Amino acid sequence: MSLMVKQDTLTTDSLAQIAASLDMGPLQEPEAVSFTFDTIGWPILGGLVLLGIVVLMVLQVRAYHKNRYRREALSELENVVNGKRPLFYSFVLLKRTAMHAYGRNKVGEMYGKSWYEFLDKKAQGVSFAALQERIDRLIYQDELPEEQVKTAIITNTKKWIKDHVSR
Repeated sequence: MSLMVKQDTLTTDSLAQIAASLDMGPLQEPEAVSFTFDTIGWPILGGLVLLGIVVLMVLQVRAYHKNRYRREALSELENVVNGKRPLFYSFVLLKRTAMHAYGRNKVGEMYGKSWYEFLDKKAQGVSFAALQERIDRLIYQDELPEEQVKTAIITNTKKWIKDHVSR
């Protein structure tokens, strides 16, 4: 091991001696590279960044306007939660929201099991089909469900309005 260290030291020392014996003169440094914004690339990059910002803003405004019906339905659902509207009104909101999102021709004629299955398919994590019997009694017999079922209906309605996939 010590033999290798000595060998490397000898090689390094001999190279240092050879370099020292050569007269190469002073070290020549290159000129400093100037950094200015005068080149054509900077205005192009600035324009592209600005264009990207404008496009993102336009997309955000369009998404905001497109989802206006959701915000309105959620604010009306608060009237059901606060007791200003009856519980069955949440299904009026669901139907109206679904007609806005999927069209009157597709949604308008749906009822019963097919309606609840449609709602379950169009949003993740909702389960109206499981509550079908209690919902039907609420709508058709004006029978108020237990508090737990009422909470499940309102929670599912809110989640569906927020999370349904349009078209």
